[in-house]
Amino acid sequence: GFESIHYRNRAQLIDDSFNLATAEFIEFDILLGIMDYMKYEEDYIPWMAANRAISFLNPRLTGSKVSKDYQEFLRTNIAAIFNRLGIELIPNESRLDRYARTIAINVACRNQLPECLEKSNEELNAYLIDQKRIEPEYLTTIYCNGLRIGGAFEFFSMQNRMLRSSIQSERNNIISAMACTQSIELLNAYLNLAIIPGITLSFDEKSRILTSPATHGEEWLIVMLKFAERYYMFIHQDDPNLLLNMLTVISKSVVSVHSTELFMNLLGNLRSQNIITQEVMLSLLMNTLTFYNFYDDRMDPIYQFFEQRRLGSTTSA
Repeated sequence: GFESIHYRNRAQLIDDSFNLATAEFIEFDILLGIMDYMKYEEDYIPWMAANRAISFLNPRLTGSKVSKDYQEFLRTNIAAIFNRLGIELIPNESRLDRYARTIAINVACRNQLPECLEKSNEELNAYLIDQKRIEPEYLTTIYCNGLRIGGAFEFFSMQNRMLRSSIQSERNNIISAMACTQSIELLNAYLNLAIIPGITLSFDEKSRILTSPATHGEEWLIVMLKFAERYYMFIHQDDPNLLLNMLTVISKSVVSVHSTELFMNLLGNLRSQNIITQEVMLSLLMNTLTFYNFYDDRMDPIYQFFEQRRLGSTTSA
């Protein structure tokens, strides 16, 4: 009977719960419990509110011990609106549905909904091979999600398009999208773009390459850390600020003991070679406390929420 509540009020419930949770008046399990109805939600306005909460929780729960539970939770809840809207435009659809499609594709593909990954990849290949037009508002969405399960063909085709393009916005869109690849080999090839001699990239483009993977989760972050450990001297010699930008983004993205240990080892090496100062090292370490404070203070109710869902699922079975 959720339809008996006006869609704007449904959105307000989600938004208020999110604001109260971030202000520490309620725990995040209450927000997640409210969002659990969204497996039936197909309106844009509530999903716009939910997407704000999802964007906040993504970096905090990805890589945690409930990462797979959280991914399944979102995959289940996004399926209805994704299946209704799909990848391509529907004749005479509303402007709000067009907005909702972007959220649906991004949430569904990031959380491994198979039909989203397959259809986004098909759409990207149709664009690359047959020059099929992609609506401008969906370019970055299809670029990124089409590359998630794409292979070397899609990845290097997009790389070549970026290098040949003289339009800065297009170059930026492709650079950001290439970080979406789920292949470790291709992600390393992507990071290498920033340090390969003979490739002409601006400082901002190199910085975007070296930092973009951090928004995609723990696995991407680990690849970044290992890359930085191997090639920090090349990055530093090109421009010390490139390395500092990379370290700053990493410091705000560590979400596990493993990634923190790798980061601390990296900082120790850099400090021992006087590549960074003691003050910079301490500042970067302080950035990691944002996530640790969240883990210490806020995660238990979230763990309990997903534990109860698992127990409920087992009981039902």
